[in-house]
Amino acid sequence: MAGKKNVCDVLLDNLHAAGARQIFGVTGHALNPLLEAIGRDDRFEWIAVGHEENAAYAAYSPAALSGGIGFCAGTFGPGALHLTNGLCFQQS
Repeated sequence: MAGKKNVCDVLLDNLHAAGARQIFGVTGHALNPLLEAIGRDDRFEWIAVGHEENAAYAAYSPAALSGGIGFCAGTFGPGALHLTNGLCFQQS
């Protein structure tokens, strides 16, 4: 990706270097800059889910099967709590 990069572009560069190719999440106000960056970047597939916990479960599954990295994105407030619930469940 040429030209000026913003924080989301740099985040995507780092995620790509770590092996992430799919991003699971709930579309929301706080994620608009990230979704715009994903739309400009053909290295990633955005997979929208209906609930933050589902995003965490969905990101965990391919990572667990492949030994790679899973990435999920959520919004602030209640969305962050629901995302954390899904992530914590995977650690047990």
